Amino acid sequence: MKLWVLVLLFLSHSVVQAKEQTMLLGYMTSEVTADGMSPTLLYGDYIASSPTYYQEHEIERGDIVLIKSPKNDGSLWIKRIVGLPGETIQTKNGKIYVNDNALIEPYVDQKNNKGWVLNHHERYQPLNDEYFILGDNRINSLDSRHFGVINKNQIVAKAIRIYYSPSISRIGKL
Repeated sequence: MKLWVLVLLFLSHSVVQAKEQTMLLGYMTSEVTADGMSPTLLYGDYIASSPTYYQEHEIERGDIVLIKSPKNDGSLWIKRIVGLPGETIQTKNGKIYVNDNALIEPYVDQKNNKGWVLNHHERYQPLNDEYFILGDNRINSLDSRHFGVINKNQIVAKAIRIYYSPSISRIGKL
């Protein structure tokens, strides 16, 4: 049964930055077509996302979400929630600080992301229903550093799992 569902998900995928996503068994299925979330999500991974997850759960720091593109071109982007409403986000010494506390980010490849920075003269303060988002590949990600915070209504779904990857060891819950 599980293999059948996996095959069905794989055959019905759509591209993350496509205008439409495939729905299957209540999940959106998407192919990762960029490396802005590397190493967490790699080009060629296929993910399942829940568009109803946030109807019953709160948005939390660390969640990986599909958002409506800030370019308003109908595409979807994958990013990580870093800052929540009412918090202050900034950098010091190449690290992210949330309310003056260093954020521990084991999902960021520190070796390959040396040199990325937020604007040192700018502090981000999401208001009600606003979130600060970043890609895990900070050097190659368009995110809140470039277009500011996003509104909750821009969040389309929560990424739940990788259901197919060229590297089978990557398959599983995010």
